[in-house]
Amino acid sequence: MGYMDPNHRVVREHHTATSTAGATTAGPAMRVFQKTIVKGVHAIAKVAGTVAGHGFDVYNGTSSIGTLSLGTAAAEATASATLTGDTTIPAFGTLSVKSLADATGTAQFIFETQVAMDAVQSA
Repeated sequence: MGYMDPNHRVVREHHTATSTAGATTAGPAMRVFQKTIVKGVHAIAKVAGTVAGHGFDVYNGTSSIGTLSLGTAAAEATASATLTGDTTIPAFGTLSVKSLADATGTAQFIFETQVAMDAVQSA
């Protein structure tokens, strides 16, 4: 499928700020204007976690759609989430992360998304 094909969709990436340290703390989020499909969520550790449970839940609105584990990985280590829930974010919906058990570790995130085929287009 070529770029000029009307069914072609571009995968987009959104880089976030660094998460705040703290167990079960809301992290960076991304709002979408159009119905969007989550293709992946990736993390780069900025401060190493101190427990094996260092990681993040990935949320579509208020529903968990996956988990990303960093454990005690050193700074600059990377990980990708295992997505298991509904990865279609409705128009004006939110994709976000929330920390798990570690109170020390922080990370930056890359949200990889694609506009859904039936999304409303701007004029």
